[in-house]
Parts: sequence; C-alpha cells; structure tokens
Amino acid sequence: MIYCPEIYISATPRELDAYRSIVRLTLKQMGAKPVELVDYTVAYGPLEGVLNQLIGRCEAVIHLAGTTYGPEPRDRTLHAPRRSFGHYEVDVAHSLRKPLYAFATTAQTPVPHLPEEQFELRELQKEQRRALEPCETFADGEHLANLIRDLRLELMARRRFARLPHPPLSDRFIGRQQLLGRLRNDVRKAGVVVMHPPEGLDAGGTGRTTVAVELGWELYRANVFPFVFMLPGGSRVELEVGLAALARSDALGLVPDEVASHSARLLAVLKWFRVPERIGKWLLIIDGVDTAPTWARLARFLPELGEGPIIITSRLRAWPNSRAHVVGAFSAEQAREFLVARSGATQIPNRHEQAAIERLSEGMGRVPLALELAAGHLRESKVTALQLLAEHESSARDSPAAHRPPTAAEILDRSLAAVDAMGRGFLGQLMCLAPQPAAIPLHIFEHRGDWPDLRDRLAILESRAIIARDETGRSISIHRAVREMMLERMSEEEHVAALGAALSTVDSALRRGTTVSGTLREEMVPHCMILLGQLNGHPLEIHAVELALTLARWLQESGRPAEAESFYRRALRIEEKRYGSMHSKLAPRLRDLASGLRLRGYPADAEVPSKRALALTEKEFGPEHHEVVGDLYLMAACLRAQSRFFEAEEHLRRACAIEERLVGPLHPRTSIAVQRLAGVLEVSGQTVEAEQLYRRSLSIDEGTFGENHPRIAVLLANLAGLMTRTGRAAEALGLMRRALEIDGRTYGREHPEYVASQKQLAWILDELDQIDEASTLQKSILARDRELLGDAHPEVGADALTLSRLRLDLGDAAGAEELAELSLQIFLKQTRRLRGAHPSIAAAKKLLRQSLVSKGATPESIDARMNRMNIPSPQKVRMKIASNENA
Repeated sequence: MIYCPEIYISATPRELDAYRSIVRLTLKQMGAKPVELVDYTVAYGPLEGVLNQLIGRCEAVIHLAGTTYGPEPRDRTLHAPRRSFGHYEVDVAHSLRKPLYAFATTAQTPVPHLPEEQFELRELQKEQRRALEPCETFADGEHLANLIRDLRLELMARRRFARLPHPPLSDRFIGRQQLLGRLRNDVRKAGVVVMHPPEGLDAGGTGRTTVAVELGWELYRANVFPFVFMLPGGSRVELEVGLAALARSDALGLVPDEVASHSARLLAVLKWFRVPERIGKWLLIIDGVDTAPTWARLARFLPELGEGPIIITSRLRAWPNSRAHVVGAFSAEQAREFLVARSGATQIPNRHEQAAIERLSEGMGRVPLALELAAGHLRESKVTALQLLAEHESSARDSPAAHRPPTAAEILDRSLAAVDAMGRGFLGQLMCLAPQPAAIPLHIFEHRGDWPDLRDRLAILESRAIIARDETGRSISIHRAVREMMLERMSEEEHVAALGAALSTVDSALRRGTTVSGTLREEMVPHCMILLGQLNGHPLEIHAVELALTLARWLQESGRPAEAESFYRRALRIEEKRYGSMHSKLAPRLRDLASGLRLRGYPADAEVPSKRALALTEKEFGPEHHEVVGDLYLMAACLRAQSRFFEAEEHLRRACAIEERLVGPLHPRTSIAVQRLAGVLEVSGQTVEAEQLYRRSLSIDEGTFGENHPRIAVLLANLAGLMTRTGRAAEALGLMRRALEIDGRTYGREHPEYVASQKQLAWILDELDQIDEASTLQKSILARDRELLGDAHPEVGADALTLSRLRLDLGDAAGAEELAELSLQIFLKQTRRLRGAHPSIAAAKKLLRQSLVSKGATPESIDARMNRMNIPSPQKVRMKIASNENA
C-alpha cells in the first residue's frame, strides 16, 4: 500500500495564495496529500475544534509567513488576544506537537500589492515572525519549491511502519506464550536472537516464522519498536534487494519511486538504519538463515545496519555465543488445543473425539504446519477427527498405513482431492513461482481473463491452509514444507504443464508495458529468477528468452549489472541451442551481453561478443549496411575503453564512410558518426581534426534541429571540453553556458543531464580562476547528488573532493577539511567493491593534509589523525579481500 502522508499548509490568504499553490503542487509531486482550511468564515468558537481535527490527522505543518496579518476569525472571545487564521494554525500545531516547518518572505520576495493594514496588525505580524525565528526565507516560488523538496525525508518518511508476511494471529496464537515471553525479554536487550529446531527434527513447519511474526506485531503494536521488518535470509544480494525495497513509497518512502537505482535506494535505507535517533526504534527479522555460508555472509553484513535487535529463524542448531531458543513440536495438550481451535468445532469434543484428535496430532508429529493442514481439512470437509481416522483406515485397509494415523502429506493429498482441476493447475503455477520466503504478488494474475475463477480457487486453497496471504491481502505465500511435499507429488506431465502456464502468465504480466509500474516489476524479479532456474535445461527453456532479457534489462536499469550479466548470457545460450553458433539471430543477444560487460568496466571481455556480433551482421547484411554501423560503434567503444585508440579510430572512420554513402554528408546519422570519431581523436591527441569534426557535427545538427535541441547541448559541451583542455577556457565558457541553458529548458534543473553540464561549467570556471562562482556552483551540485545518490556514493565523493579544493583556494580551511574527510570516507568504503584502493584516496588524503596544515595543525597531530582514520595501503586492501574470499 502506497504511503501518502497528509501535510497541513498554513499561509496568509491573498498575499501568499500563489506560494500556497506552489507548496500544494510540490507536495503532490512528492506523493503527499496537502490539507488546508478552506472556510475562512469559521468563528473563534468552533475554529479550534476544526483546526484540531484537520491538523491532528496530519504528519506535519508547513507555515508560510508574509508581512501581512491577514484575516482573523469573527466573534472573538472577550479579552482574548487577537490572532489571525495563520497565527491560530501555528498555535494549534504547537499544541498538538506537530512538526512545524516555517518559511518567511524577504523584502525582495514578489507578493501582490495590498492595502496597508492597521499599525496594531502590522506589529502583531512582526511579533509572529520573530516568534518563528530562526526559519528559512524564500526569494521566489522556485526557491520555495526547492526548500520543500529538501524536506522530503522529514515529510515523506514514516513515523511507524511494519512489513511482515501475515497479519497478527492475536487470540488465535496458541501454545507458544512462554516462548514468546522469553523472546520478548531477549529482544529488548538487542543483539542477535535465534530460533532453531531441536535435534532430530529436520522438517520445516515448527512455527519459527509464525512466532517471530507474532512477536514482531506485539512489539510494534505496543510501540516498543515503531519499525519492524522481515527480510529473506538468502544471499547478500537477496538481503540487499529486500533492504532496498524498503526505500519505496509503499514502505519507508525514503526516495521517490522514479529513482530506479538499486544502489541509491540501498544507501538511503542503510543510512536510515544508522541514524542515532533510531537506535532502539527498529526490529529486524531475518527468515530462513538455513546454511552456514548464509550465516557467515549475514554476520559480515549486519554491522552495516548499525545497532539494533535482530531475530533470526534457522534450521541450523549450532549457535554459540548467541541467545538461541529451540522451537520444536507442540506438547500433546497444545496440539489438541490447536486442532480444536482451528478446526472450527462448535462444541467441546467428547472423550472419543478427544482421543481421535490426540491420535491425529501424533500422526502429524504435533508440528504446527501439519496441524494447520489437518485443521483446514477438518473444517472445510466438515468431518471430525474420528471420521477422518475412520476414512483413513477404510481407504488403507490392506496397507500398513491403516494401523497408523495419516501423515501431513496424506492430509495434503485429501485436501487436494477436494480441489477441482483448475484449482490444482493454479496451485501448480504457484509452486513454480514460489521462492522462499518471498510472497507472490496477485497482480501477476489479475490481468487474466479467468481471474474471477482463479480468485475463487485461491479462497479454497487458503481456507485449506495450503497457501496464505499477507496482511494486505495482495500477495500469496506458500510454506517451504508444503511446496516440497507438492513438488514430490507432481508427475512430470503436471510439472511441465505448470511450468508452461507459469511462464505464460509471467510473460503476459511483464508485457503489459507501462501499465506495470517499476515497483510491481521489482516484486516479480524473484519469481522470474526461480522460474528461470527451473527451466534451466528444460525443453520449455527455448520459450524463456524474452523473460531472461526482460529480467536482465530491468536489473541493468536498476543498477544491478552483475546480476543482469548472467541473464544476458542465459538468453544467448538459449538462442545458441536453438539456432546454432553462427546464426544472425544471435547478434542482438551478443550486443546485449557486450554492452552490459562494457558498462560494468570489462571492455576486454565485451570485445569478444562485440566482434562476434559484427561478423554475424556483416555476413547477414553485407559490409556496407546500416546495421553494421551499430556494431562498429560498439567495437570502437570497447577498444577506446582499453586505450586502443588507433583501432577504435579505424572502426569509426569506416562507420562515417558507410553513413555518408547511405544517407549523405548532411544527415543526422552522419553527424553522430562524425561526433563519435571526434571523441576518439580528441583522447588520442589529434585535437585539431577533432575540433573540426565537432564543428562539422554541430553545423549539421543546427541545420537539422535548430539551435536549442538537446543534441546541440551535447556537442557544445564536447567542444567546450576540448577547447578547455587545449588552453582556450575563455572561449569555452560561452559555449558551456549556452549548453547549460539548453539542458535547463529541456530537462529541468533536477535532471542528471543538467547536473553533468553544471559540473563541466564549474570545471571551466575553475580553469579561469573564477573560484567564487565555481565554488557556489559546485556546492549546489554536491547537494543535489547527495539527495539523489545518497551520502556514500562515489560521485558524491568526487563532488566533495572538488569542492574541498575550491574552498581551500578561497581560504576556507575548515570547510575544505570537512569536505576532504567526507570524500576520503566515501572512497575508503569503495575499496572492497573495486577490489583495490580507490584511485582518488591519495588525492583526498593529500587535500585533507593540506587543509589541516592551513589551519595550523602540527605534523604530529596530522599524522595521528591519519592513523586514526586507518587508511589502508593498496597492498593491504588486496590481502584483506583475498582473505575474505577464501573464508
């Protein structure tokens, strides 16, 4: 469910109506719901009640203070102080202890000309503005909108939130109260608390997850922990994906949903966990840490979350130095109580029925999951335990099974026999899509024409405890033990049919294009992965190419290129099996793989599939076809990234010649080829020809698209960069300002393209020794990148390093020191990711030292500070990485 906080807007009518509209629109764009008082005829008497009701339901109040007092409520109480509507709104916000964000106009802020108010009212408004100090001021509407956007985390992030796989059982929670009490005490002490099965009980279903969820709900409702989450205990990648999902608007709302970058969302969540004010405010449950390697990976990751209690459910039994709790089968009395309560019995069972219940529960091993299945069968089949045992003995008369009660698997068989073919087929699809412990979103099926019938079967399966829904009712989960039993019972034909139906359903859901949001696509990723895993080597695999490509592209766009590569390779492998290794249909798959490898920073590896794609395209279309040009571009990019500029130049000159012959020298396609060639010539030192080609490309595009097209901005920036590097920064400055103006009109001032142009302009200003303007520009760049990418992103480190040097040049040693330390900390965090020391560590370290010297620090104190920061040498970094990988 998307979180949409309500924010109250308070502003003086007439004077600030335009700014009220700007705040209203900005809040809506952020995903918040504006709330306002619209009736200014309310008298003093009822006004307090009205405002208490409106402001009381809001998360925060935004108050705009102008220079006018504004209207006041009529029928003021005798001797009561005079208060305008705006003053009254501030009073109520304070009385309700709501966060209040005040913004005041300046003498230069454009406002409508209004008749002058009485002296008394003007003085009251001045007094009100003094009472609001210190508060932000705004110069115009754009400035105010930016100030509101800067409050995103404070306005949009939740004050309380629980994400758990099913709603609380409350009075339906049976048999674990003492365990719940012990866990409650241990969790309050923080650290790691583990639940595992006893010796000799290897099957799942003992209820560890149920206990953890029930405890989480209890502590959440009691406000012991305002934030409670459950995450899967798989690989580090799975854990990071689960954490990153908490940044979305249907969870904590830390970043806008349009931020697709996985790393940006993950950094936002990790930062959220580590905020000192949240120590003791969150509880994390990690479900299914069932292998020693999984626990080893998790143990290395947990310190990144900061301080807080962790509950782990596991099948592992060895947990030294941890507060571990054994969760086994119910006692005989607990099992009997559980079956009676869950089976829907309307009267107290007699002694014969009680004996049957006890015998049935013994057959289930008194394991909660098995008992739940038995209770579901009793309830929905409207039979008693006694009748069920009699049916079992009758059906197994000549079998040894007749002398024992039915097992959980046999009960499951009986439940499935009561489900029609459509229901069993639907369940088969769910089995193929159900990774543990991820839930299956219902939106995968809701677009199907037979959804009403599927919904009815879903209710039947849920009533028989074969599946369960989460607390929102929008996703389905299937216990791992049930899934294992089901897969054992499916014939090969049934499994093939289920896989085919699941593949068709997922393909159809993904192809709905723009109607499927990024959030919903993200929810489908684990199910796509589990489905592709089952199709590996299967005859149906030839139909899975589009699914593998869709998944790869989504992962690539989300900033998860390492995962994307495996699915690009999978799509290529499937096509090679189908068509052979020399078919032209392989070329698009080879390009996908090569592009992914190049973007990951492996140009030599990317060169191999790129060369194959070029050869196949030439074989299919001939050496002069337009299709060949794209492969020439890709090959040139791989070669350029390896500093093989001469070879890259050969490919690009060939591309230019092909385009000139096919479309002519003044066509935009020729302009693209010319521009790419100019770029390689520039980096190889052939700057004179490179400049001529940039100007030729600029002339073509201006003639085709006009002077304000985005392509013009790119060419202007390229030309400005070349001129700056060749000592003509003064000429480059005008070109870059023009490029920035075009980007601003095209994309807006928040877009990455605009920020990139700002960075280049700041560089040119720095080259011209216009340090003040460069520093101001670089400061806004740093602020925007921190908001968009998070405080630990390497781009933020580079921004901080640049600004630190500029501040030092301006004589601000303290500011330079703070920024240099920030950049250094970011680069240190990147060392493991890069498998070696970050290349900018030395520059950041040098700049920090220079800042400290400028402040007058002694060499001894500087060395001591550097030692405390524990900056490793590249050799130490490599040794540490190797030891971790060996472990």
